[in-house]
Amino acid sequence: MIACLLFALLCAPAFALAALAKRRFEQALPVTMLGLMLWLYAWGLAGSVRLGVYTAWGMAALAAAYSAFAARRGRVRWHRQWLTPGFAVFALLFFGFWLAQAGRRPIAWDDFSHWALAVKNMWFTGGFGNGPQATTLFRDYPPALALLAYFFVRTGSVWREDMLYRAHAVLLCALSMPLFAGVDWRRGWRAALLLPVAVLLPQVFFAEAYLSLYADAALGMLLAFLLTQASQTRDGFGRAASGLAAAVLALTKQSGLGLAVIGWGCALAAALPSSMKHARARGIRVRGRELARAALPLLAALFAWTSWKLVCLKVGASASWGAGEDLPGALLALVTRRGPAYRYDVIVYFFRALLSPRGGLRLPATALLVCIGALYACWLRLLPKAARRSLTREGAALLLGGLAYATGLLCAYLFAFVPGEAVALASMDRYLGTYLLGTLGFVAHGLLGAAQALPQKRRFATALLLCLALLLPLTDWQALVKATVQPQVNVAFSRQALAPLEEARQQAEVTPEARVWFFAPESAGYEYFQAKYVFTPIAIGPENGWRSLPQPAPGQTHAQALAYALQAGGYTHIYLQGPRPDDFETLYGELFPGGAPKPIPDGLYPMTIAR
Repeated sequence: MIACLLFALLCAPAFALAALAKRRFEQALPVTMLGLMLWLYAWGLAGSVRLGVYTAWGMAALAAAYSAFAARRGRVRWHRQWLTPGFAVFALLFFGFWLAQAGRRPIAWDDFSHWALAVKNMWFTGGFGNGPQATTLFRDYPPALALLAYFFVRTGSVWREDMLYRAHAVLLCALSMPLFAGVDWRRGWRAALLLPVAVLLPQVFFAEAYLSLYADAALGMLLAFLLTQASQTRDGFGRAASGLAAAVLALTKQSGLGLAVIGWGCALAAALPSSMKHARARGIRVRGRELARAALPLLAALFAWTSWKLVCLKVGASASWGAGEDLPGALLALVTRRGPAYRYDVIVYFFRALLSPRGGLRLPATALLVCIGALYACWLRLLPKAARRSLTREGAALLLGGLAYATGLLCAYLFAFVPGEAVALASMDRYLGTYLLGTLGFVAHGLLGAAQALPQKRRFATALLLCLALLLPLTDWQALVKATVQPQVNVAFSRQALAPLEEARQQAEVTPEARVWFFAPESAGYEYFQAKYVFTPIAIGPENGWRSLPQPAPGQTHAQALAYALQAGGYTHIYLQGPRPDDFETLYGELFPGGAPKPIPDGLYPMTIAR
């Protein structure tokens, strides 16, 4: 029942927009989903995302009423605009992933530390998940993906974690829908052939695209959609779609603003020279209004980014990354060979990494660029000569944008990451994969769209085979199977891992005002973030200090040192996990009501503050 309701809530605005803009369902759907995310964000700025969900339901009802009116008046062609092969594909993917994601729970490190945690804080607060009472760790992370997940959860009326993964998968699928814009029922067989491209595209550089809530795959798909809309549809609908995509990019992750600027620059490089030349040939003066229209994606991204920075400033959310040093001075020291030694190692390792496979990238990033460039050349061959010049400029801009993106990534490792993560080039494959996916998605959409416009069937088959020749070898089939037909593997693992924490959370008499000291001497941090997620809205601490207890000052006992730390931090309970020192009960037993049980098992305990 909830599945059908959510499907209707997503489709009704798409039907209405398709009728208003004279577009097809698969063209309108990603635009309305991006609009929904921005609508919820606007209500979050007003103070209540929960009210934003309620008003979104009302807007969907109005859209359904208008769609019925348009159909009654004959303002829409059902089989060409609404009930298209693209609509059938989206229905198949929506309900397919709805079943595949049933029961899925967080399992990835970053899902516990932020992506799922932010939505859980939204659930309890009704606003952005970075308020003063929130347990969110990275409070400056933008909220776009969390807002869509919250919409799914709130519509279901109960807290269900699989809703988060359903929302994520549906967004990835919706951003692939423009692939089907050129397919009608006379050539409906093409929709079946394009279906593997739509499913594999988000997963090709991100094996866990459907298994986790990481934002990187969504960033890449958003960049591809922005490039497609800004360069191939230069009317009002395309400008609005690209503006929405740029704004959502800026609200998805910190790197989203840079990606939006690159996408806008690529579209501008393709369109502006031709427009200026045409205007000069006709003696037309280019007005400020035309320039403002061209700048719409950039302005939208800057507005969204600025508004979120103001939210972070209001709630006191400081930047999660950055060494806090003087960047011009640090750069000068690096150039003059006076910088920290590890930074020179980072530079060497970074360029080596570009020439070798790394993590989720099964080929070196440079080799992948060559493969994508080959697809780009095939796309150029399918276009008339008059259209090749602008696309060539856009390809050159994409290459320059990639260089700028890689340079920014290198600077982040040098000046924002801590030395250990910088030298290890933490998550570099995911960060590079974002730009590669955006470029590949743009090229695949363009190549297949150009092939579909040609009358020869062999042209379409050749373009499809070229895309699949790149997608299939790079796909992690084991991860794809777990995300689609074998979800019970991850579900069983996550349930078993979270069971002790959830049992302690349910049995202990704690209130949301409680604060728990988490102590796990042998943990690398994964268990800490699991506890932080499970216990929300109860706060867990101390941050980065779960492996040790306070050392006593001269004249203090170990128990007194811990009691002082508990009192200073407002802690009321302690959660013990894993092996502890043999003399733990002797040193700290007096802090437990009635004396410490021997031995103390894993679990949550109230604390008595020793005076």
